[in-house]
Amino acid sequence: MQVPIHLSVVIPAYNEERRITKALCKLSAYLMCRAYRSEIIVVSNGSTDHTADLVRQWVRQNLVRPVEPWLYETDQAAKGAACRIGIQAARGKYIYLCDADLAVDTTQIASYRLLAENSGADLVLGDRSGCTMSPLRRLSSLTFHAITRDLCHVPDTQCGFKLLRRETVAPLLAHSVVDGFGWDVELIHLAEIHRLQIRSLPVRWVNDPDSRVRLVRDSLRMIGEVNRIRQTHRRCNENIPALTIE
Repeated sequence: MQVPIHLSVVIPAYNEERRITKALCKLSAYLMCRAYRSEIIVVSNGSTDHTADLVRQWVRQNLVRPVEPWLYETDQAAKGAACRIGIQAARGKYIYLCDADLAVDTTQIASYRLLAENSGADLVLGDRSGCTMSPLRRLSSLTFHAITRDLCHVPDTQCGFKLLRRETVAPLLAHSVVDGFGWDVELIHLAEIHRLQIRSLPVRWVNDPDSRVRLVRDSLRMIGEVNRIRQTHRRCNENIPALTIE
């Protein structure tokens, strides 16, 4: 009888040809040393460079390894859509969402898993509050937090490194309407509406100047998406008190 997959790592990748192979090698090296069975799922979302080709090549070279590699492609250049595809494809008990820059090092995956297992959390969110950021990114983060505080009662919604319990969190995708960077806010908001257990984990985060996020442009888009979330889920949220996130 084959052992079930314990951890699925999902990477949304938009034009990541410069760093995707390095990220896959580092993640694979980490996971191969774990006692549990795992898989890595890369979702190339609307990439116009060689991201998909590089992942495809890496998959062919790693088919015999204990860590199962997968590639999915979509024409939608939207991070939320890529995350949704990856989560729906994942088979692990836990799903670890991470960015290709690996700004949160692979060694911290264990902390996510331990917190989820010890606390029974359905959703573990990386918290970058104590990390060094550029002034513009810090301002953007504080502004966005102010805009979303009525929807999400957590210190950091936009950290791309999250751990989900597939059994309880994946069904929320049926209610998701946002495909862009505001998708994180909607996922957390839906988890609060359905009273799932949410925990925040302080992480060591290294800023990458080659980020795919364009702070001004994407912040404006996120504001529009937040308004859509607020309108779409208002009825569900009317009588639900704010949750205390530990």
